[in-house]
Amino acid sequence: MHKGAFVRVRYDAALLTKIAAAVRAQTISNIDRWGVVADQHAFAAAGQISAAEVMTFLASAFAEEPDVTVWCAIINFESSIKELLQGQDEAVRAKFNAWCRALYGGIFRKLGPIPAEGGNHRDNTLRAFLLGRLTSADDADAVAMCHAYFDNRATTPIPADLRNAVYATIVKTRGAAGWEAVVAVYDSTTEAMEKARCLRSLAAAKDAALLKRTMDFAMSDKVRAQDAFWVILGVAANQSNGGGALFLSLVKTQWATLWEKFPGMILGHVVKGIGAFADPAVADDFAAFFDTIDAKQKASVNMSLQQGLEEAKHKAAWIARDLAAIVKALE
Repeated sequence: MHKGAFVRVRYDAALLTKIAAAVRAQTISNIDRWGVVADQHAFAAAGQISAAEVMTFLASAFAEEPDVTVWCAIINFESSIKELLQGQDEAVRAKFNAWCRALYGGIFRKLGPIPAEGGNHRDNTLRAFLLGRLTSADDADAVAMCHAYFDNRATTPIPADLRNAVYATIVKTRGAAGWEAVVAVYDSTTEAMEKARCLRSLAAAKDAALLKRTMDFAMSDKVRAQDAFWVILGVAANQSNGGGALFLSLVKTQWATLWEKFPGMILGHVVKGIGAFADPAVADDFAAFFDTIDAKQKASVNMSLQQGLEEAKHKAAWIARDLAAIVKALE
């Protein structure tokens, strides 16, 4: 194997079994391992193979994968499936979280905590990515680690690579107190990157009332337009906790305010948030709203609108095609 061309390669079951063995033995390069995962993801998204097949392949071959580049491809696939399952019942989402914990937990624990001398950059980056995915999957040890980092931050600064996961976990697990604690960090810093970390973490809230506060905060004068749209998109993606409805309401009831607050391309990014949904009826209703606004305003965001609608319909087709197989794979 050698990924030296811009093509996708679809492997039959027998060959994929051999590739899985080679992955476990680390006898193919990290670029080839990355390419296999990326190809499997692309074929699943296109409906050429089942997402459940990819899940089985990843679980069988990559539990001990050491390379951050390969994990980026794995996380990209896993995140796509998690987005698809946002609208499903809690039992399905809980089973998928368990699958994620099994996938990521071994290598995360093998990496261990950040060494006192700092460690190497690639391992530190991988550790941060895995911590984020494990906390997203409600891993108790990862959540406890984030709590400890946050509670001890006055004496032991939180490593910068881990702050996204730590702040999101505090918001997600500590309710209003956690939300307000992260807002306090936002208010106390002048660093743009740190403010961005805090803002994006607010969209992880599990309470609809806190997500509403998050949306209102993003629309306030305390948040710059170039930061606020990321928060809005994060809330839109948090559909299992009511964020999707808040996003739709924001666009439909506060369009004039959005038009005033967000210039040009930024407003287009907001509109593209419809792509977080996997419901054709929601997409059609969203599209119909834009027939009611000023024609010039619609024209200015129409490309983003069409891209978002296409993504939503793609997700709807994917979940309709693969949901039963995914659920079966999680049993």
